[in-house]
Amino acid sequence: MSRTPLKPVVIPNPAAPVFRAPAAPEGLPARERRQRPRVLLELPVRIRWLGPFGLETEVTQTENVSRDGLLISSFNPRQPGSQLWATFPYDAAVAFTESEIPGTVAWCTAESANKNMIAISFHQNDPIWQRNLPIADAPLGASRSHDRRSHSRIPLAYLIRVSRIAPTRQDPRTAPDRPSQPEETMTVNVSPAGMVFCTLRIYSPNERLTIAAPAARNLSEGKRYARVVRVAPVHPDSPLAHVAVEFLL
Repeated sequence: MSRTPLKPVVIPNPAAPVFRAPAAPEGLPARERRQRPRVLLELPVRIRWLGPFGLETEVTQTENVSRDGLLISSFNPRQPGSQLWATFPYDAAVAFTESEIPGTVAWCTAESANKNMIAISFHQNDPIWQRNLPIADAPLGASRSHDRRSHSRIPLAYLIRVSRIAPTRQDPRTAPDRPSQPEETMTVNVSPAGMVFCTLRIYSPNERLTIAAPAARNLSEGKRYARVVRVAPVHPDSPLAHVAVEFLL
């Protein structure tokens, strides 16, 4: 009895799958610049937005995630390039969850009157964000190429409250306990001698400030007095600036 020859077994080897946002329009190749695969994942995320009226906080859901960014849904539209900080995953029952990751709005599309899809790009590989970052505890006017800081800086984002000290008060210890119009913003990096924070306000070198962490149980315990060392814009077309301060006490 003759046997029918066996056919060779062919194992398919498809290309790596592309994880595409379900709500992302197909005709946006210019915006599709992610180099890492995305995973369809819905989890709570807290976003702090730095807008023209100060710092806003929003808790929403992710649509998909990657190491380079997030796709989230939001009630409010956001302008591309807007500064933000993401805590992901977020659990309101935990006092301190994951660290807050700085990022910007890559693009925003309206799905309906009450839903906007917002793509977030993290700053970890952003050369523009890192290029003009001032030195927190270096002499006034020092640049990155002449970094004289005596303490190492730690990239760390957390919420702070910044208040101005009246110019007539030479001793920062006599500053009022409740300065007017404090600003809530986020740090960029910190060291034992100073820090860098983001702002949309105008600060001047040698200006005196008080800096407090609102998360502290007693604000007077977490308050530090500081002097503005340097102010540097993130880039020439952005109103956002990085302010480097050194601690006085």
